[in-house]
Amino acid sequence: MKKRITIKSLFQNPGLKLAGLGLALLLWFHVATNKEYETTIDYTFDYINLPDSLILAARPTETVQANVQGSGKLLLRFWWQTRRWPIDLTGARVGTLTLPLDPSDAPLFGLDGVQVLDLKGADHLTLVVDSVAQKTVPIVTDAVWQIAPDFVRVGLEQWAPDSVTVSGPKEALKNINEVRSTRLDLKERSEPFDRDVDLSPPRSYGVTITPEAAHLRQAIEPYVTREFSGLSIRVATTSTRDTCSVDPNVVSVQLGGPASIMDRVNPDSISVVCAIAEHDTSGGRRSLWVYAPEPLQVLRTSPDSVTIWRDERPRTDSRN
Repeated sequence: MKKRITIKSLFQNPGLKLAGLGLALLLWFHVATNKEYETTIDYTFDYINLPDSLILAARPTETVQANVQGSGKLLLRFWWQTRRWPIDLTGARVGTLTLPLDPSDAPLFGLDGVQVLDLKGADHLTLVVDSVAQKTVPIVTDAVWQIAPDFVRVGLEQWAPDSVTVSGPKEALKNINEVRSTRLDLKERSEPFDRDVDLSPPRSYGVTITPEAAHLRQAIEPYVTREFSGLSIRVATTSTRDTCSVDPNVVSVQLGGPASIMDRVNPDSISVVCAIAEHDTSGGRRSLWVYAPEPLQVLRTSPDSVTIWRDERPRTDSRN
């Protein structure tokens, strides 16, 4: 009489049942991996022994796909290898170098029984080799300065260091005359900028920069205005035969600029000039020129013109 299978019987002797299942899986795995298989793997090229005076001037081929054949056991071990293919460049020279690729040269890492059948779409490597060169170029700020209202930038941007050393292929360095900072978007800035900034290396292959960051300082101060009254006017003329008088003889000047510079300004550092030529008629109205310390701006001059009289010539009516 047939023995009935019940739920209870399925869970009897679990250890024995699991051992049997494990043995069955091992047998299946042994049989399956003894078969021959064909698969595709990737090799990564290692370019070695390039002389120190030379450098690759264009991005070389980095990987190649290969069709390989072997038993399942060997191919599994092959998959776990670091599949790097060394390319010896001991005899390289400046110029374009063409190296043949042969499936028989592909590393097999001592796994006898694995065969490289072919390389997909690659039968050679083309390398561009150039001499290593260096040059020093200035740093240029790639920044959008948006200063907050009633504030102003003071002076120029200051980099420390103010230049970098660029190294790479000699031909590539011919067209590199500066290194730019990373993009800086500075909005509503009301405080000084004082920190390290990353630099953007040129895009040419093989080109590096030292250092890769530099310190940028930019002074930002409140913008203030100040009125200077009672400033005397100096007449500039090419004539040596007479002297001149000015009406009115003093003016007021309003300046605007950074607070730290405005604090150091006094009336003696502001020059108000009226220029006349030798043939100019006495009693003519002339414009004024105001010179103030940089970077201060002349906002207003009151009055902005004066009447000039030549003292040793007949006086005529003013043409105001």
